[in-house]
Amino acid sequence: MNPYKDLEDVTDKLIIQPLINAKDNQDAFVMACELINEYISSNILEYKSPYFHQDLIYSVEELMTLQLCETCFRDYPEELDLIISKASKHCFENNYPRRSYGDSSVRFNLSKNEISEKIQYLNNIPQADQRSNEWFLQRHKTLTASSIWKVFGTNSVRNQLIYSKCSPIDMKKYNRFNLESSLHWGQKYEDVSIAWYEREYKTNVSEFGCIPHRRLNYLAASPDGINTDPESQRYGRMVEVKNIVNRDITGIPKLEYWIQMQLQLEVCELRECDFLETRFKEYSNYEEFVLDGTFTRTKDNKQKGIMMLFLDSNRKPFYTYAPLDISKSELEIWTDNEMKKHENKNWLKNIYWRLDEVSVVLVLRNKKWFNEAIPYFEEMWDIIKKERISGYQHRAPNKRKKRKKSFDNEIITINDTNNITNNITNPIANTKCLISVKKIDSPVTVKSKIVKPKSSMNDEDIIMKVQDATIKDTDTIMKVNDDTNKDTDTIMKDSNSIIINIDTEIYSN
Repeated sequence: MNPYKDLEDVTDKLIIQPLINAKDNQDAFVMACELINEYISSNILEYKSPYFHQDLIYSVEELMTLQLCETCFRDYPEELDLIISKASKHCFENNYPRRSYGDSSVRFNLSKNEISEKIQYLNNIPQADQRSNEWFLQRHKTLTASSIWKVFGTNSVRNQLIYSKCSPIDMKKYNRFNLESSLHWGQKYEDVSIAWYEREYKTNVSEFGCIPHRRLNYLAASPDGINTDPESQRYGRMVEVKNIVNRDITGIPKLEYWIQMQLQLEVCELRECDFLETRFKEYSNYEEFVLDGTFTRTKDNKQKGIMMLFLDSNRKPFYTYAPLDISKSELEIWTDNEMKKHENKNWLKNIYWRLDEVSVVLVLRNKKWFNEAIPYFEEMWDIIKKERISGYQHRAPNKRKKRKKSFDNEIITINDTNNITNNITNPIANTKCLISVKKIDSPVTVKSKIVKPKSSMNDEDIIMKVQDATIKDTDTIMKVNDDTNKDTDTIMKDSNSIIINIDTEIYSN
């Protein structure tokens, strides 16, 4: 028998009072918005930092905790965190753009006519092809997006930028190639990344050359690409590609990349940029490629593909890229066609790759940040113009001094290592030795001595006995006896004889 069966269930009728009343909640929200806006306006240049949002939230939380420590929020800090989070979202939706957004979503319905006019304007600007001699020359005459972050760097980094812009351009260095460098890796996979992006978002991306700023002619930028398909949702959106070699992909643009995109957006007068980061891995050979999953996907469903590497008559690398998701039979036809098309080049090898990791985040143009940064750009350009005339050699990097080779812990220092074998694996512990190398034309006889090294470890004695021996000009034998390692022989062979001076207390026989 249930004694509670006649009781009314009032669970749904219960009214739970909020921890913080509505007025206090609203007052805290207004305060948070004011503090966030004040922080941003006072620290607008700090947008460039990857930690901008973290620093902002920390600063606001600290101030509000101090100001509200005697109120109801003292006992409910999680409620204050929630209010600050809501205030932050409100401010970045209405007053300021976020530094970056976590995906590539379409956030605005932009005017197609307006975008078409901007793209037409860019197409009408005379511009050299990327990485051509004319392109390098044009970039040398301006502050460009890829290096302008150095304006905000250390004195050493700023000097590097000034020196590079004042020095005569060396075109020969652009004709030298290192197929293993991270720079070449990025260029090599840029077309593959763009092809993946075009297929992923059903769009077309066009490349542009070095574009000067409409008003500030000392600024220029070369965007990796711009969406130019009028039917695409991303029409008019810029694309910046980074093919990563050995760092983590976090989805948060590094300082130099964020500044680079801001100048690109400003120069092209566009609103949005997709920041595309990719990590490609290469297979050792064709067999490893075909054994990993299907012909176009890995076992864990990652994109696979093939490229061909040729060398032209100047031994400059040239790549051709197989279409994504090409079948095995289609690849054979494509390969034959490429070999015929490029018969004037030397085929080097096929490269088989997989797209191991990819990230796309949205970065918006930040006009307020750029306007705040202009005085710093102008100051840098004024210095460059002045020192191109007055002299810039004081900006040259310091030459590195050659260091003398030494063993670990400075136990043994060798002043002349040209002929002495470095294969000394067990130096005597707690003993400082100086080995001086001298040319000796005739054998030298060394009288025996018993020596006690200065030791700081439990006053343990290490007895070194150098036996009566004639040191010939072909080899020297040092015999070391101690309590823990008896009859250990170290043989050092060399065309020169050596004399050994040991910093010890000497005891006579």
